Amino acid sequence: MSSSMSSTDHNDHNDNMTVSTPPSSPPSFLYKSPNRGRKRSSGGMLRGYLTTIQATQSAIEAADWSELSDDELERTKIEHAHVAHKVELYTQRLQTETSVREAMQVVYSDSNAELELSAAKMDELERTLSRHYRRLLSLRTKLLHHNAAVLLKFIHHNNLLHTQPTPSQLDSRHFHANNDRAWLSGSEGVIGSNDQPSKGKAVEKTKTIETINETVVAERVNEATHAILSENETLQQRLREHLEESHGRTTQLDSAVQESAHYKQLLNDAHSAHTQQSQHSTNLQSRLQSLLEDFSQVVTMRDGMTSNLDGLCGVLDTHNVAYKRHPHNPLDTFTSAIASIEAQLMLNKENTSASEQMTYLTQEKNTMRQRFDYYENQMQQLSDVIANQRLDMETQKQQWSSVAGEQKQRVTSLEEELGEANMRIRSMEADVAFYKDSNAAYERELKSREDSRHSSGVSVSEEKLSMQALKGLWKVLPNSSHRPPGQRLIDASSAALAQSDIDKLKQVLERWKERSFEKYDLRAFVGCVRTLIDDNRFFIERILHNAETANLYKGNAEKAHKLALDFKNALEGYKKQVLDLQNSLSQAARRDAEIRKDREELREQLTVAQRDLVTQQQGGEVEKLRKSIVNREDEIQAFKQLQMDKSLGMLDELNSLQIEVADLRQKLRQK
Repeated sequence: MSSSMSSTDHNDHNDNMTVSTPPSSPPSFLYKSPNRGRKRSSGGMLRGYLTTIQATQSAIEAADWSELSDDELERTKIEHAHVAHKVELYTQRLQTETSVREAMQVVYSDSNAELELSAAKMDELERTLSRHYRRLLSLRTKLLHHNAAVLLKFIHHNNLLHTQPTPSQLDSRHFHANNDRAWLSGSEGVIGSNDQPSKGKAVEKTKTIETINETVVAERVNEATHAILSENETLQQRLREHLEESHGRTTQLDSAVQESAHYKQLLNDAHSAHTQQSQHSTNLQSRLQSLLEDFSQVVTMRDGMTSNLDGLCGVLDTHNVAYKRHPHNPLDTFTSAIASIEAQLMLNKENTSASEQMTYLTQEKNTMRQRFDYYENQMQQLSDVIANQRLDMETQKQQWSSVAGEQKQRVTSLEEELGEANMRIRSMEADVAFYKDSNAAYERELKSREDSRHSSGVSVSEEKLSMQALKGLWKVLPNSSHRPPGQRLIDASSAALAQSDIDKLKQVLERWKERSFEKYDLRAFVGCVRTLIDDNRFFIERILHNAETANLYKGNAEKAHKLALDFKNALEGYKKQVLDLQNSLSQAARRDAEIRKDREELREQLTVAQRDLVTQQQGGEVEKLRKSIVNREDEIQAFKQLQMDKSLGMLDELNSLQIEVADLRQKLRQK
């Protein structure tokens, strides 16, 4: 009676809740509570009618479902656990393959064959996972139909769904079915009207029998409903665990995607840096081409000036010779006077021409100085570009070094996890082997005793020996009374064990000492044996799961190791290319220094030439001026040849740099 009251109170509490959770006790329409009439109102009566209608509709829908036999139910449960394990395993494989494909999309962006192979593998995994998931849903539906059929059979067997009385049949006894005062008042009215005491006694006996039957039925329904609700709670707990595990895997997948995006960003930065280097090289080549064109114009102008000076000097010499050798010269007799006058005239002419030439040369010198300043600015810009390229190369080198270090750390961590998984697998295999040996020895002993009992009969002494043997095993078996039936020994579903699981295992191994204080019980002994069998099955499933996880970790570690080796080889090649490029830059810097030195020497020569021109202008020495002009022309030709050689050398260097940049770009695309 107390259990019925507690279940009714709990049911009233569940009616006020808005969350659709399964009740912890059977519905109120399946039996009549003793205290029901004291607290029930019109709203409670309507809820009872609605609940009865819903239960009747559910019973009608469940009429087409059949219950399973014991063997078929056991096979279905085993297959359900096996298929659920396969679904979990293939889900992990699909997530891992997705991460691998994203990494391959970053590394092998131009390799269609690798990406197609990975896509085909992912499609195959998705089809397999979909097939197993459909089978899992079918098995779950089958088990739920079995539970509904069993409950419906129990309800029909005990005739729990009675026809509810109509409102016209309701009286005070319906609202106070177990109220003694209301019943007595109603019965006294009947006795007073009919004067039949025997009928009142018969009604009281009938009431007592109905109350006892209702109590028994309520207890049975309560037990069955508690069993069904415990199974539902177990299923909900497993569903929550699967949801939490899927959330954790989703988090891992997000982190892997972020890491792949980071690697992709690094590769894009390297590609953009190489593109900028190629653009800088193209700009340098165009600038050098423009400098060569300007220099060729200067050389052409210098050649024109030299030819004009040669023509002017030739004309002066011709006129001088013609005047001296003229046959009709009337001034032969006055040779000395004419020579002095002629010398003065020639000196005046030479001074005039020298001053004009000096003015032209001064203007040309200023033009050349401006051009040299322009060339100096261009060389400074070229030096800045080379320094920026060197800094970019150092930055890329550091980035590649950091990426290689991260890959090495990742490979090391994967190898450590693989070693830990192998150690856990070996320990679990040893535990399972121990449990298998213990169970096999116990089964052999029981079988031998049962065979001997059937063959030759069992005497009192043999029964005593059997009881002693069972009591000895009772002392050795671990105590399972500390955990409820159906609860697993280990709660964790992953490969790693929590500290709480380790403590539980230690407590199980140490509980055999408690057997000396407990009394032997056959039911408890059978419960312990069944618990050991369940634990043995659970450990075998866990070992299979750990073995498959270890194989998966091993494959991932091998792939990561191979990827790290590829990164290492690429980094070595890149370092070699960086060293070659640094050597080329150092050679270009040395050539730049030589060009600057030649420019300073040419500037000094121009200063000396300017001084010589001033001296020639003051002294009026035309011959020295002519020789100086010839020397300057030779120097200009030599400087022209030197600049052409240096320009050709710089062009060759730029071409080699462009070839190296193209090779680097091709290698990066291949990777």
